[in-house]
Amino acid sequence: ALAADLLHQIHAGEDPRGGAAWGTLRDWEWMDIAMVCDISAEDKDSLAEIITADAAFLCAQGLIDYSLLVGIHRLGLKSAADREQRLEELRAIGGYASLDRQRVYFFGIIDILETYNMAWGVQRCV
Repeated sequence: ALAADLLHQIHAGEDPRGGAAWGTLRDWEWMDIAMVCDISAEDKDSLAEIITADAAFLCAQGLIDYSLLVGIHRLGLKSAADREQRLEELRAIGGYASLDRQRVYFFGIIDILETYNMAWGVQRCV
């Protein structure tokens, strides 16, 4: 496990807009620190429906080996009015607001690499 103070330093890159550098967490790092997406129950239900439909579509196309990407936009120290305005702008383009309204999460399925074929079927049986 990574030490908490190293999490955002190892993979960090400079923000091209001059903001703070934020790191990238791999799945095991995310789990090591018990990170969660703290969104409303309504948003969780909506997101579960979307991911289920997307996964069913990919399955129907015979595609396997894809990943869920989670992007986290931190709103920073803006005034409450500015933060709420930005929050609504980000929600309008598909973001999910955190319960504390300090972050907006974006989710996407990526890395659609392979089709399920006979070789995969044999591998699964072995």
